[in-house]
Amino acid sequence: MRRLSTDEPMSNEEQITQRYLLGEMTEAEREALEREYFNDPQLFDRMVQAESELVDNYARGLLAPPVRDRFEQYYLVHFERRERAKFAATLATRVDRVSEVAPAPSARTESLWNRWLASMRRPVLAWAFSAALLLMAAVTVWYLFQTRRAQQELARTEAERTTQERRGRESQQQVAPASPSEKLPDEVERPRVEQQTVPPVPTPPLKAAPAFASLTLTVNGTRGADTALPVLVIPRETEQVRLRLNLEESDYMRYQATLQTADGEEIFTRRRLTPRNIKSGARLVLIIPARRFAAGDYILTLRGVSKAGEVEDVSKSLFSVERK
Repeated sequence: MRRLSTDEPMSNEEQITQRYLLGEMTEAEREALEREYFNDPQLFDRMVQAESELVDNYARGLLAPPVRDRFEQYYLVHFERRERAKFAATLATRVDRVSEVAPAPSARTESLWNRWLASMRRPVLAWAFSAALLLMAAVTVWYLFQTRRAQQELARTEAERTTQERRGRESQQQVAPASPSEKLPDEVERPRVEQQTVPPVPTPPLKAAPAFASLTLTVNGTRGADTALPVLVIPRETEQVRLRLNLEESDYMRYQATLQTADGEEIFTRRRLTPRNIKSGARLVLIIPARRFAAGDYILTLRGVSKAGEVEDVSKSLFSVERK
């Protein structure tokens, strides 16, 4: 990592390490690298060493201007990383001061061992030697502490990712196929919107908020226009929103869905959606984090992917969101 301050080309591993530490990777690349060094202790140690050298180079002013700017804009945003950089700067200052203290040359023809013993009797040099030992001990302790902290952060990140994946699988399993009684005869002639919200379990004096809120949109033809604007109510503490899109005709093997606010801001997109056949046609299910929704109007655009790979518009559905 010290060659960040020179024009000497970096190896492929050093380039990957620099991009990871400076936040220049995509989310997919970052997750792949984290899984790799989580399972490879040697790679993990090299990553920790590279981070220490990067911080030390910054503290000593050895980083090239573009790398230094990226370091300050990304790495120093986190509080704990700023503390590491402050510690490295203080440590570098102390080490540089100790390095400036040099023993005075002697004209006597003594052995090197005797000269060293005599120099250690001088108060200034004795203090410098003691300070150097203390700094070496501090560096060792700091390195071990940072390694342990990085391992804990990695383990916590991996545990959170595993929990999120498990919740996603459980949510998909909870989406049951539609029953024959779910669609009434008059629904064939006009689209209808159903809204389902899991009622809170009464446990006086507190009530548990639903884990998710759902909205069903039924479309027909190239436009999903409903006679009345459907409303999705999201209670407080709701974690997920499930949007069910019923298609009376399914002419595509795969679909794409994009959710935008009325102002055109895209908040969610999903590709490679596979329809589920039901008695009245087909159904698509979207699971979206509830925190992405604010009160207002939204547009759900559905596109179909033909066998030739061409993307064609299927429907646009408008609905409103209310937060409680």
